[in-house]
Amino acid sequence: VNAVLNHYMHRAFADDIKCDWEIDLAEDVNISVIDMCSVVGNILENAILACEEVPQTERFIDFLLRTEEGGQISITTTNSFSGNVRMKDGEYRSTRRNGSGIGLKSIASTAERYGGIARFSHEGNEFYTDVMFG
Repeated sequence: VNAVLNHYMHRAFADDIKCDWEIDLAEDVNISVIDMCSVVGNILENAILACEEVPQTERFIDFLLRTEEGGQISITTTNSFSGNVRMKDGEYRSTRRNGSGIGLKSIASTAERYGGIARFSHEGNEFYTDVMFG
């Protein structure tokens, strides 16, 4: 998980994205490392790609990953984006021409597999991702 976080932190800095990240993850969690890396990677990949579509002075990612009391894991992310959204049947769709659009579905599916939830929303030029693993 550390390697995935470091990879995306370096990418964000290379793209002049202001980052405010807080990580407080217990070493022994009830989610596989592969699933955790997949979810974190999907969230941060989406956030970085979204930030690349706005002026450099407006780029930011606020990312919080922590183990809650009782062992639940929460991931909360707010990032800047262009404000351009595509939705179908209440679900976000990829706005990238060649984007598969399965990243958010993958995040939600993984959260549900662990008894959790994933919520996605936006307001203005901010996109919100909230994931909880039960």
